[in-house]
Amino acid sequence: MTDGFRPSGQRRGVLLAVSGGVDSGVAALRLLQQGYWVEAVTFSLWTDPDASKPNRCCAADAILAARDLADHLGIVHHLVDLREEFLSEVVSYFVETYADARTPNPCVQCNAHLRFPVLVRMAEELGLDHISTGHYARLDPGSDCLLRGHDNHKDQSYVLAHVSPALLRQSLFPVGDLTKGEVRACAREHGLPVHASPESQDICFIPDGDYRRFLATRIRSGEGPILDREGKVRGTHSGLYRYTIGQRRGLGIADTEPLYVVELRPSRNALVVGRWEDLEVTSLELTDVVVHAPLHVGDDAPTVVQYRSTGDSVPVVPPRYDHDTDSLLLTLKRPAQGVSPGQLAVVYQGASVLLSGTILCASPRTGGRVEPAGTRAPG
Repeated sequence: MTDGFRPSGQRRGVLLAVSGGVDSGVAALRLLQQGYWVEAVTFSLWTDPDASKPNRCCAADAILAARDLADHLGIVHHLVDLREEFLSEVVSYFVETYADARTPNPCVQCNAHLRFPVLVRMAEELGLDHISTGHYARLDPGSDCLLRGHDNHKDQSYVLAHVSPALLRQSLFPVGDLTKGEVRACAREHGLPVHASPESQDICFIPDGDYRRFLATRIRSGEGPILDREGKVRGTHSGLYRYTIGQRRGLGIADTEPLYVVELRPSRNALVVGRWEDLEVTSLELTDVVVHAPLHVGDDAPTVVQYRSTGDSVPVVPPRYDHDTDSLLLTLKRPAQGVSPGQLAVVYQGASVLLSGTILCASPRTGGRVEPAGTRAPG
């Protein structure tokens, strides 16, 4: 930790999560330029010891880069060991979700249940007024509701949409109004040592990206039948966690038309294949809903749902809900493809996040019943 002294009663204080990357580096710089007293914290997180390459955002080099940045800017730096909590809250969730034949998003889980709660608790203990991160997202200045980041290609409001609004109201997102190019240019202009830092990987605790290798030693899931939509056995799969909705390659089935994974049935340890049109769904059932803002009736801004961290949004019928909602049915205005139970669905009106919820199941356009995820086969 770098020693520092906060002038009493002169500047509002911010606890900034710093990873050693350019986004949090420029966030620190902009907060200082806005007159805040800034303290940085780097979290040491658990990472897979069997991965073939190191974790860029939590390895010793990243921690040193975060400390060098803090020294360069003259701000206090804290290092907090969260390896045990990360293993419990994020890694275990990741494995259990795949074991239930669902598709998890560990970044969403980490932000909602570990990173932001820890930041807020630590800021309170340090007597600081706000928390901050380098996410590409914004808050509405009038309502503090979550908004998309200005850079459409880097917008990270999706991975923040399951964070409690009460925590977000205490947050600052200094780079949310910038593009990635502007962030790197700002870092170079001010000589920040992190200006050329590489992008972080999708699953930080599996730095080589081989999640199937990672899961193979942690999930007891044997072979099972591959069925078509009529229930006919077409082959054998090697474990449901190895497959994702929409997958075409690696099925080992010959057919006159391309076949895709359209459903995982954990109660029977069965994988269902079908045609491209069988991937199309017309409604989503959500659970564990987090409400951010009311629907603005009469607003011309389109209401859409985003069901992956990257990808297009699909127009939806504006849903009726209130702040006590725990589940919700979304009706799509056009079919969506490749929807995976377990993923987060985020509903937007224009740039505003209205709500988020975990996808329990989806209704296919071609009919039939889809088994809700999380019903694991015995044994």
